[in-house]
Amino acid sequence: MRTPWYTLALACTMGQIVCWTCLAIFYGLGRSNEETCVEVSCRNANKPVGSGDCGGGCTAGIPFFSYCGYEQPEYYVFGVGLTLVMVLGLPGVESVNRMYLTLSEVGGGMPSETNLCWCVSPLP
Repeated sequence: MRTPWYTLALACTMGQIVCWTCLAIFYGLGRSNEETCVEVSCRNANKPVGSGDCGGGCTAGIPFFSYCGYEQPEYYVFGVGLTLVMVLGLPGVESVNRMYLTLSEVGGGMPSETNLCWCVSPLP
């Protein structure tokens, strides 16, 4: 059974939608990267958030993507969205793995059952 290649494109598109949606919610709720970084650092170090003893390397700017899945409501978009990306992307990744396995078995030639244009420049 051949796995459809479009699942990789669908998973990548879904991943982009999840990423931008989480960032929009993150900034839409007025969160800043630096404040979230300090809060995460303090919680991980088991220190009070306002103590000033944590968050030494925190900077402003675009947050780490994982910060977008740290609090609600983007936590749900992050969790459900990335689960869907994984479920959609796995068949496509498996299809690529099978293609490379087949290529190695036939000695680098392109088998006819794949739908990928293979361009090879012969070595002198």
